[in-house]
Amino acid sequence: MVWHRSGLDGLHLIKIRGNSFVGYIRDEYTTLPEDSNRPLYVFLSARWTYVDSQSALSDQATGYVLAEQIRDLAGAVFHALDTRSIQHLIHRICALALARFPQLESITFQSQNRTWERIAETPDGRGQVYTEPRPPFGFQGITMTRADLAEQWPYFETEWETAT
Repeated sequence: MVWHRSGLDGLHLIKIRGNSFVGYIRDEYTTLPEDSNRPLYVFLSARWTYVDSQSALSDQATGYVLAEQIRDLAGAVFHALDTRSIQHLIHRICALALARFPQLESITFQSQNRTWERIAETPDGRGQVYTEPRPPFGFQGITMTRADLAEQWPYFETEWETAT
């Protein structure tokens, strides 16, 4: 084997509450206003490589990482975290995947923001109506390596303990 990469496509995650979207970094391309409780709907794809490429062929539980394991970890982080932005979300998923699976060398997540836009709300704030987002949809991507994790892990560990 001279090169390898494993992956997962077509993961859709939806969360109606628990997404603060306040205080995130904005630039000239940021169009969504801050919202203390924005519904979040994202499409995700992931790619990962192994420290030892032979792990990609392993039938041992300590070697090969099932796509379902990455899917389940992404879903758990998505639902447990008070998401401040999609970038925040995929950054945390990457860090926790590398921490959970020491056989991985790197992991990449690409996301597409499909978050609905609020168009009406009842006076008491309990009822809301949403519509499909206007184009263009936001795309985000991150690649994190084992070396990146080593530099950043104390921060993630503290944040994860607070979130769960």
